[in-house]
Amino acid sequence: MKQLLLMIIFSAGTINSLMAKGVGEYSEATDVFEIMDHVTRWDPKLTEVYRKAWEKKYPIDLETKSDFSTYAEIRLKFYEKHKEEPIEYDIFGKPDIGYDLFSEAFYSSKSVGEALQKLETRGVEKESLKFLISFYRKYRKKIRSFIEESSHFSVKVMELNNTWKKQKLNRTTKKITKFVLGKKGRKFNLLLRPVWWPKNTIPQINVRGPFLILRFNPLDKNQQFSAKELAAASVNAILKNQPHAQRKNLTSIFRSNCNGREIELKAALTILFGTVYPESVAKKKTFDLYANWSRSEFVDLYVKLLFPLFTRESKGSKNVFAGTFMDQATLLCKKIHNL
Repeated sequence: MKQLLLMIIFSAGTINSLMAKGVGEYSEATDVFEIMDHVTRWDPKLTEVYRKAWEKKYPIDLETKSDFSTYAEIRLKFYEKHKEEPIEYDIFGKPDIGYDLFSEAFYSSKSVGEALQKLETRGVEKESLKFLISFYRKYRKKIRSFIEESSHFSVKVMELNNTWKKQKLNRTTKKITKFVLGKKGRKFNLLLRPVWWPKNTIPQINVRGPFLILRFNPLDKNQQFSAKELAAASVNAILKNQPHAQRKNLTSIFRSNCNGREIELKAALTILFGTVYPESVAKKKTFDLYANWSRSEFVDLYVKLLFPLFTRESKGSKNVFAGTFMDQATLLCKKIHNL
């Protein structure tokens, strides 16, 4: 089995060795997985962009259709068996699609072989694992025709990491993680994973647990992510990774007191944690809380009221987002709403 895993090589050289280490790291396993996980269409809610790009180069015959169907069966079976309690659409947004121990094996690995070894230890049946090994070997050349452009991610990853440090996001993100997630935040390690994406297609950022999947083409100069977009996505990831019980309780409390203002709450928290706080750290004495933070007067005022509350609560010994902070944030929302 191990010999077969070692034969699954996609890049002519080791792309990973070209990548600077930091919050942004290239993972060939993630890149390959995202293409095939979407191309097989195991979940119809996933984007069709990859499938269309594949069909444009490689029309799908009956044999390929059968292989894709088998992959989809394995993927769905594992997902249904191991998925956690479903999270409804709450005040922190929509639940992630397809994040489980299966996908995490690829997101946390550098090579496909490493990811498949993890799947072996996570309960994927022997016959299913044999199929997956043959599946990635069989379509290796076709997959390589897409990810050969990924060697150019080396420069992009360096730029991502430099932006992250320059904007003080490394420091502020850790503070927000500890504040929002509490004890869970100790094990939460946010990572940015750039993956191949077709040219002339609007780039996307998707949350998958502690991983931000950055979908963009490294050769397309029009596909770039600003520091604000990265910060906002990071805040989204942190908020979504709260324990289920915490998300459920906070949603119940907020909707009971300021129902209908969920969009404003999410926007205010994103701006507070992703823009205002990082700027206060980066600019220090020149920071101006009374700048205009949002086109929405409600959100702009809300942010200005939440910042001193966050400053006070984050200095406490517990640093608990789900305690006084959200209680007061809910009451402030109600007061603004009643103006």
